[in-house]
Amino acid sequence: MELKPESAIAACGYVSRPGEYSGLPGNTAYAGSIYDTANGVLVVDGTIDPGTGLLSEPVKLTFESGKITKIEGGRQAEEFRKWIDSFNDSYMYYFDHIGVGFNPNAKLESSAGIGERVLGYVEVGIGLLLGKAHSGKPNMVAKSHTDCIIISPSLYLDGERILENRKFIHPSFP
Repeated sequence: MELKPESAIAACGYVSRPGEYSGLPGNTAYAGSIYDTANGVLVVDGTIDPGTGLLSEPVKLTFESGKITKIEGGRQAEEFRKWIDSFNDSYMYYFDHIGVGFNPNAKLESSAGIGERVLGYVEVGIGLLLGKAHSGKPNMVAKSHTDCIIISPSLYLDGERILENRKFIHPSFP
């Protein structure tokens, strides 16, 4: 997957000018993907919100050219498939962004809004939010969006391991 560097945001919980955005509590960083570049398997083991809430079993999502092509797992995977299908919108299946939490005091709840901030968790947004930003096509926006929280992530950037099981292990991290 390729990220769009110009879409990167550090949401530290502080804004200094009207029109700026930062979620609370702060301490997450995320970037948008180029909409058709995600390929591989994502195993979600925390929450899918909206869609299913807290997971009791992992949900496995297979991506090809940025789009979910397979949803596997048990009851909650089927629940998520029904939820995403209910929109009858192909843009709902696209990988939108990825984020990493840096807040040591945040806790996982049913809402991905807090879970995405937990230190060492990874959040993946599905359903195109920023059509033009990701594709150059302003009308490429999904009818809704969901965030998936991974609580036992392995994260590689440019082929280098950054994060393993909630621990930042790259030498550039203190």
